[in-house]
Amino acid sequence: MRNRLKRANTVIVEMGSSNISILTEAGIVREPSLAIVKRSHTLELIAYGHEAVKKIGQIPDHSYLIHPVEEGVVTNVEAMSLIIKDIFSKCLSSRFIDNVRVYVLIPCGLSIAERELMESTIVKAGRRDVTIIESMLGLLPYTNGGTLVALFGAGVTELGVIDETGIVTGLTVNLAGETINNDIKTMALEKYNLKISSAAAERLKMGIGTLYENDTSVMEVIGQDLLDQKMRKIAIKADHIRPSITSMYKKHVEVLESLLTTIPTKTLAEVSENGVLIAGGGAEMRGLTDFLARYLHLPVKVAPRPAIATIKGVELIVKDKTGKYDSILGNKR
Repeated sequence: MRNRLKRANTVIVEMGSSNISILTEAGIVREPSLAIVKRSHTLELIAYGHEAVKKIGQIPDHSYLIHPVEEGVVTNVEAMSLIIKDIFSKCLSSRFIDNVRVYVLIPCGLSIAERELMESTIVKAGRRDVTIIESMLGLLPYTNGGTLVALFGAGVTELGVIDETGIVTGLTVNLAGETINNDIKTMALEKYNLKISSAAAERLKMGIGTLYENDTSVMEVIGQDLLDQKMRKIAIKADHIRPSITSMYKKHVEVLESLLTTIPTKTLAEVSENGVLIAGGGAEMRGLTDFLARYLHLPVKVAPRPAIATIKGVELIVKDKTGKYDSILGNKR
């Protein structure tokens, strides 16, 4: 009974630039990281996540759309705490809601002030037992010794080396999925005089984005012509957006190569054997494993269910009964 109670009391939260993910015993809630709010004496939450997406274009008067997380950091604590509080109220049994231990996943490169913002968001949502843990550590259960890792998110990418002791070296860079989207929007402007939305750029990236040079996929997109201001549809080829994708991942390779020069010889030997583990939404880019293997000369594998691999990995760490991760969790309290 004691073990079942402990499991029921564990909640894991990941506040990303693209999605908010919350894991409880009931499963994972995953909502787009945006909200419609209204400001009066206090901030009122009108809608968030998928409901907010549905209301785009018909936002009520005196209300506005916000993205409460930017580049991996909570920029609107008040709004995010309201979202978290609402999700908690829907997902947690009233029997356990007053006795919940919350683990919050954060990028490894955050400053002390930025970490405090992430923690205070949960505190404002009504939960005080908060443990901060770097997202990169969520990949430990999928590794066996020193491993080069990359978490490709929407707002930031985390790159590093981990082993059984934790993070050997790591950093966060502001080159991620949104970087590609912005580059695609710029390409459409320069090549076609067409202004497209971030959502349209995301659809192009997901639909025909690839690192394979022989991919001839084509996808139509609608945007506003800058000359006559009218909406028109054009066909975009995969090789039109490939330079934006290739450029970003090449920069990631350069950082990973640099990190390998900073680690102990023993760990480097382990990395040579274990290779690279990638996760995050950007890990699903077509051709990425072959691309990284070609440039890094290391075996590359994708974590299971890469978009939620870290949050599921932290669940495995928290529930581990062998004591294997006790020092890691203890150091993060």
